[in-house]
Amino acid sequence: METMRPNTVFNDYFISSIVENMQEAVLLYDTNGSLLFFNRAAEKLGLTNLLENRLCYLEEQALVPEEQWPARLLLNGEQVHGAYWLKPKKGPVHILQIDGFPIYKEDSGLAGGLVVSHDITERKWAEQRLEMSEQRYKSLFEYHPDIVCWFDLKGNLIKANAAIEGVSGLTRKEMEGKQLLETVEPSFRRRTVLHFFRAARGKPQHFEVQARGRREPLIDLQVTLIPMVTSGRITGIYAIVQDISQRKAAERLVHTLAYQDPLTGLANRQFFNEQLRFCIEEAEKTDSSAVVLFIDLDRFKWINDTLGHSAGDRLVTLIAQRIKSCIGEQDILARIGGDEFTLLMPGARRMQAERMAAVIIDALSAPFSLDGNEYYITASIGASVYPNDGLTAEALMKNADAAMYRAKEQGKNAFRLYRSEMNIRMHRKLIMDKELRRALEAEELTLQYQPQWDLQEGRIVGMEALLRWKHPVSGYISPAEFIPLAEETGFIVPMGEWVLETACSQYREWQKAGMPPIRLAVNLSVRQFQDGNLLRMVDRVLQRTGIHPGHLELEVTESIAAIHVDFIKGRLNELKALGVQIAIDDFGTGYSSLSYLKRFPIDRLKIDQSFIREMISDEADYSIVKAIIAMARSLRLEVIAEGVEEQSQANRLRELGCMEIQGYFFSRPLSIEDMGRLLFPTDL
Repeated sequence: METMRPNTVFNDYFISSIVENMQEAVLLYDTNGSLLFFNRAAEKLGLTNLLENRLCYLEEQALVPEEQWPARLLLNGEQVHGAYWLKPKKGPVHILQIDGFPIYKEDSGLAGGLVVSHDITERKWAEQRLEMSEQRYKSLFEYHPDIVCWFDLKGNLIKANAAIEGVSGLTRKEMEGKQLLETVEPSFRRRTVLHFFRAARGKPQHFEVQARGRREPLIDLQVTLIPMVTSGRITGIYAIVQDISQRKAAERLVHTLAYQDPLTGLANRQFFNEQLRFCIEEAEKTDSSAVVLFIDLDRFKWINDTLGHSAGDRLVTLIAQRIKSCIGEQDILARIGGDEFTLLMPGARRMQAERMAAVIIDALSAPFSLDGNEYYITASIGASVYPNDGLTAEALMKNADAAMYRAKEQGKNAFRLYRSEMNIRMHRKLIMDKELRRALEAEELTLQYQPQWDLQEGRIVGMEALLRWKHPVSGYISPAEFIPLAEETGFIVPMGEWVLETACSQYREWQKAGMPPIRLAVNLSVRQFQDGNLLRMVDRVLQRTGIHPGHLELEVTESIAAIHVDFIKGRLNELKALGVQIAIDDFGTGYSSLSYLKRFPIDRLKIDQSFIREMISDEADYSIVKAIIAMARSLRLEVIAEGVEEQSQANRLRELGCMEIQGYFFSRPLSIEDMGRLLFPTDL
């Protein structure tokens, strides 16, 4: 049968036009399966000869068996509805929606079938793209390592991915519906609200907050808020939240290493200097002031060298804690060296500086307990005040340092405010240090000898070697000025060795000339006492000069008691093993317990001249001298009084049982020549 166009099938012209111009393909089959007609759309899709094309099930991609083709089904009286792939031999592949209906005549039953098909290729591709996009979004949403969630405009959590459970410790069900601010640390809530409102106005936000989770006490989060726009208006806030706790911990560690003293936890020099510069800038703007305190521990290096660095570090930590307990919340305490601390007091003036220094000195006066032993630590403190004492951080630090050194020079354990002349003194100290080192090589250093007299026998029983420095320009420089400097710089060690060898050599010369065997007293500084080479040095000098060890008396000050007891005892026993005698110089002025007298191998006590000077007129000094002599006798120690200048003092000492004296009453310190004349009067 010839296939006809629609106008030959549909008698009505109007219906014919509609069918011909429909976008859907229309095909009509007779009961034999022959195609009676098709419209333009069917012809365009290539449906006029399905046998020449491949028809596949859309879902299975399998060819449709011939008996299941839509036309075959229609002829069996079945309706057909479904989507199919149409793969022509030539041309593009199409996806078709095919709907077929059997046609019946009123008198003869089944007359054929009508197939209506439309091309849904674009729609299906769009649906597939949309589905793929949704799948990708779902995968990105669900499996993203960071928290991905969105909130409504009231800040309620609508949906979140699985990552929120790992960070918060709560399930998604527990989190959904919660307010944004519920887990945010209170100090960050105001900032978070501000960023949320900005995002709600259409401006993406990027910021950091801290939140509290169930597992971790505090979590650092980096948050990005993006407005969600639907139909041209903002309907919610999309959030990407990253856990940056490890990164922030690393940053804090870097900050700690850069700005914190690792031993004490205090600020370090770099942080202090930065804060001082910032404080100066603020003080300049507000026309206010600021105070810098420079705190240096007295004699700490000696203790540290004796105890070892581990115990010294623990002691520094205790000291830092005690100083910190004295300061205010706005003050900044830093450790800038082994035994040096600085304190910044914003807004403070001279009066506050004096008060703070007094509080710190008082706090340090109590002993520190370490490994069952007690240690006394004092501090010298200097202060400078902005703007009077300097306009820069460097100037304030330098001037506070100068004031601290002035406090040390005047006896330590003291406080001094900066004055302009202190810089002159500091400059003089630098020059003096350089010239003192040169003086030893230039033979400007000499020794004088002060005799020690026995009141009962009326004869010389010993002599003390005293160091003197005659500067080629300045003349004689007081030992009170250059010896503390040598002690501070460490030059006292080589200088002390020179003193010991020079004194022993001269003593040996006098012995050869017929001098009777009397004592030769030589002072050891605390720095020398702690020197690891002291024992070898003393033994070497004794061997080289040939002096009998029993004729040498080494004098150490009572301040050695601030060093570790076991170290003192061990060092003194080592010296005693060489055969030398040990004397405690300036007795009565130290800070230690008297119990060390019975524990250490001491031969003689030298009563400090400060008690002798007023013992006639001051009952307290007299009682102290009397007690020292009585105590020495009970411990079977020899005793000698220093600074005896008057007959009345000598008489009173004789009455108390002190038979040996040293001082101007008998003789001033003498040159080698004058001491020789005193030792050998027949040579006069």
